[in-house]
Amino acid sequence: MTSEIAVRAGWSAAYAAFAERAWQRDGGGDVLPPRIGRIASEHRGGFTVMTPEDDRLAQAPASLRRRLEAAGEDKPTVGDWVGYEPVPDGSLILRAVLPRRSRLRRKRPGLDRAQVLVANVDRVLIVT
Repeated sequence: MTSEIAVRAGWSAAYAAFAERAWQRDGGGDVLPPRIGRIASEHRGGFTVMTPEDDRLAQAPASLRRRLEAAGEDKPTVGDWVGYEPVPDGSLILRAVLPRRSRLRRKRPGLDRAQVLVANVDRVLIVT
């Protein structure tokens, strides 16, 4: 991971060690994906991902969403570290979601399953 993404998005040696161990344990492979960014925001049409170069629009293909659902994982959300692949138009395709160190969830209205609001956060301030 480059120092640019570390400074911009909060990548640390501690998270890198955690992610690599969990990635290998959960069958992701021997090494983390070669291109890693962090989801900064979610939109109806996709995500904004912080990369070492800049912020880019990204899409999560149906194959990734199905794979996450089959594994009992939630869809990508703000704060997730993701493996991505650039496409010719300058946007990104998400290929993997790295293991989450933490998550803030809420009960979805009318459903039994929780909704992840944000992932990999160190501090949360809730104002009511």
